[in-house]
Amino acid sequence: MSVPMMDTDRRTLTGTFDLRDFSDQFRQQLVRRVQTICGVRSKHINMLHADEHGFIVLPKPDQGPNLSWVTETEACHEAMEGALGRPIDALAHVDRMYGLDFKRFEQAHWNHLYHVFTELPEWVSDKPHPHWYGHFEGGHPVHLIGHRSQDGLHLLGQLLSIDLLLWDRRFQETARGLPVLGLP
Repeated sequence: MSVPMMDTDRRTLTGTFDLRDFSDQFRQQLVRRVQTICGVRSKHINMLHADEHGFIVLPKPDQGPNLSWVTETEACHEAMEGALGRPIDALAHVDRMYGLDFKRFEQAHWNHLYHVFTELPEWVSDKPHPHWYGHFEGGHPVHLIGHRSQDGLHLLGQLLSIDLLLWDRRFQETARGLPVLGLP
């Protein structure tokens, strides 16, 4: 039985797209093409740029992300993927809850959960909370932090989408047998 999960992630919410496999010249051309495709209806696309680390970035508005920015970020991502003819990974904003029933945990469950945490990709052992990755991916902070809450394990951070998928698969494989909410 897998651990139930509530997923409120938005794949493109960070506005940071991984194009490190391409030359700087190509990234600059892609930025101009996306600005041409999306620019007519956009408030923010004119700020789209390729950074020095190989990412294309749509900066967040000063007042923080809003619906207009999120919509434009998604349109920007679709335009880039359309221009390339293949998917582009983005730094994903992670905000999800895994339905572990901590009230029913016994010592063996806590030991198993600790083992699960240490077996997950990029475990960082010197942090007060469960923590993975904890480095900069091309100058952008990449991290996952787990917190215990009454609803389960709350996971926050930002990570490349593919790494999040791999992390989640590994978590689901190794967390089997732990008490989950709503199940006896």
